[in-house]
Amino acid sequence: MIDIGDIAGQVDRNCRISDARSWGYYSICGLLLRLRELFKWEQGLEPWATVDKEAVMSWIGEREIEWEALEDDELQPIRIGETAFDPFDTEGINSLLDAGGFHYGAGHGMGHKPLFVLGKTLSHTSEDGAEIFIIGKELVRDLSPVPAMNRDGVIIARRDPMKWHLWNRLEDAGMKKDSSLAALAVAQDGRELESLLSDPASAEAYFDALTERETDVAVHHELGEIREEERMGGAWSRALGHSCGKKEELLARGLKDVLADTGEGGRLAHIISRRSAASLGLYAAFSEGLHRKLFPGLGKVFQGLAEDGNWEKVEEARLAAHERLRTFVDPMLALSDEKLTAEERTKCADALEDRLME
Repeated sequence: MIDIGDIAGQVDRNCRISDARSWGYYSICGLLLRLRELFKWEQGLEPWATVDKEAVMSWIGEREIEWEALEDDELQPIRIGETAFDPFDTEGINSLLDAGGFHYGAGHGMGHKPLFVLGKTLSHTSEDGAEIFIIGKELVRDLSPVPAMNRDGVIIARRDPMKWHLWNRLEDAGMKKDSSLAALAVAQDGRELESLLSDPASAEAYFDALTERETDVAVHHELGEIREEERMGGAWSRALGHSCGKKEELLARGLKDVLADTGEGGRLAHIISRRSAASLGLYAAFSEGLHRKLFPGLGKVFQGLAEDGNWEKVEEARLAAHERLRTFVDPMLALSDEKLTAEERTKCADALEDRLME
């Protein structure tokens, strides 16, 4: 019989080793926010729960001491019975876990940070040749709980991290001078942003429904990524796997993300097919930094839809954005050319960034 508690402990240790080796990738502010969120998750709290600052800071101090002890450690194999599996051997590990209703995932995130997932399987389906696992209650958590990920044609979408993501982004929007896009987005669901933020506990049923819907939307981002990778014959994986600077990685991931979202069968095509104005609004409201610059007219597209309900204009904008961004793919992939010196790569990345921002 599988001891899921023992397996969770092993996966948790690898999460902590990964965090110990990768925490320096984040800004100080970003790291503190991630640690605060991790503290709340470990305490079994809701995303909107208030916490004692002194308790959080004490916990952070303990975690930093632990990281110092773990930062030179290698990721450990996952032992199930008499078999030791490489932590990235998801197929082997899941051959023993799936029958018990659990699923394990592994991959890499920003900065090539190892990511690990272990949780209860809510559903297992397939679409366009990809296996899709929707994960409910999770047994481990790290500093980068991405709402969805894909690896080797398998998509893992995570309800709990999605709920935290939605709350955090809505809360951030509410603190900004201009929260009109986010407010207009939730208004498509018949909700008021101010009310949601002031009393989230009373809207828990709405947040659950919102999480389910946006998890489905996230699945279609991953499907778009898989299609984009197939279209380019694996060139994106090779480029992102190449040892390059942070700017190059951010540019590559940003461009790939928006191409996936605007491509056939991707996030926006799915939103359009479902006529989900609220999902379009949240996508527009949550787009920032590079993503917003890659699709600069998205906010106006959503505002226009909210006024006239014309989905054909949204489809036209999707196609135009995708066509424009395709022209940057070859220059982006060229940055991974090993013949380039570090100085040449930086100059090329700067030039490409300037072109993308035009």
